[in-house]
Amino acid sequence: MNYCKITNYDDMIAISRQVLERLIRDYIIYLRQEHRLSPASRSLYFAAIIHLYETNDITIKWKKLKKF
Repeated sequence: MNYCKITNYDDMIAISRQVLERLIRDYIIYLRQEHRLSPASRSLYFAAIIHLYETNDITIKWKKLKKF
């Protein structure tokens, strides 16, 4: 949410799917390049994002995003 400059979860859910996928992809790249997180740490961050959107029945192409 800090990366997207959004303050509440409802706003995160209201984002269109295409924009959301782009934001998630950019965030994964950001974690790898700027924070230099290990693959295990990035996987943990990604799991939290997946959980948020699957809990709210939002369909995203996770397999495609995991490749980043």
